[in-house]
Amino acid sequence: MKKVSKKFILFFIAISLAAVGAVFFIFRNRNQEVLKPTPNKYFTFTLTDDGEEYKISAKDKNNIPTGVVLPSSYNEKPVTIIDNDGFSYCGDLANVIIPDSIKEIGDNAFAYCSNLKTLIIPEAVLKIGSKAFNQCKYLDTLKIPDSDINIAEDAFVNCINISNLTCNILFLSQISKSNLKSVTLTGGEEIPAGTFKDCVNLTDILIPDTVKTIGEATFSGCSSLESITIPFVGSSKKTATDTYQYPFGYIFGTSSYTGGIETKQYFYDSSTSSTSSTTYYIPSSLKSVTVTGGEILYGAFYNCRGLASITIPDSVTSIGSYAFSGCTGLTSITIPDSVTSIESSAFCDCTGLTSITYEGTVAQWDSITKGSYWYYNTGSYSIYCSDGTISK
Repeated sequence: MKKVSKKFILFFIAISLAAVGAVFFIFRNRNQEVLKPTPNKYFTFTLTDDGEEYKISAKDKNNIPTGVVLPSSYNEKPVTIIDNDGFSYCGDLANVIIPDSIKEIGDNAFAYCSNLKTLIIPEAVLKIGSKAFNQCKYLDTLKIPDSDINIAEDAFVNCINISNLTCNILFLSQISKSNLKSVTLTGGEEIPAGTFKDCVNLTDILIPDTVKTIGEATFSGCSSLESITIPFVGSSKKTATDTYQYPFGYIFGTSSYTGGIETKQYFYDSSTSSTSSTTYYIPSSLKSVTVTGGEILYGAFYNCRGLASITIPDSVTSIGSYAFSGCTGLTSITIPDSVTSIESSAFCDCTGLTSITYEGTVAQWDSITKGSYWYYNTGSYSIYCSDGTISK
């Protein structure tokens, strides 16, 4: 075998490094392309009636980049309006970055931009016109600010493939929910009954603390739901002396569906002197629940066998009797240091429980008042405190 010269090896390495560098440069610039200002040659600017601001539109709708950054100013005047039909039928447009200078998105502004995939509306926008995004059929990610914005009822008509949504509850009725996967609600006070009924693709949702009521069966048929963040358990925030202390299953309803686990729950209904029971259907896919407010009352998660992880809020001072009883799939729970009492049978029959994260010290945990059988027939758990670990 011939000996390879040292010069040849060095030459080969140099060529290889240059090639890698060139590929990296191309890749980096390709990824950054949509972040660069788009040249004004692609746009038409029209002065508003008062001559103080500009409207913007595409100069040639058949020759528009796939990624567009709209300018915030032109000729030292702000660009504040995306004109009616301004970018409609721009079939190649996949991503548009709208500047904070924009106050209004006109009628049909992006209608039939069939390849538009991501849309983030700035907080400065005050109005979105009729059919502004009509037939943006591949729009996947939509973020609408939680601000004082006027959106036409049909602004997002025929946007049938939105899967990642961030918006105020007020705008939910204007969005197609058939393909929703991930939802972050940013404001609003009421979620009407059945709002997300049969959203079979929904995997996670965050409901903000602004919400005061959640209607019955709001998530009925959400057979793919894996994670949910709620501001309270049941229909609204309740105390131990209130009636109608609905449990977790209330928001999933009493109608069976494929993927729903039949879950019988006991709770205080029209009286606090005796309990009632109702059978709800909770998605078998649901594993993680985070509660951000309210109390954890009697039977709150009773018999929720499929749940694996629950985090309860620091507003809680007491964990009610049978609150987690029968949660056989529960492996971990986080308890805040605000809790001063755990009532009888609270974790009874949580056979899979292995981890309790307590946000206080060992001494604080020991000082919690604990009712009889609070941990009866539980798994071999450890309690992880801020300054040490306690084993069962």
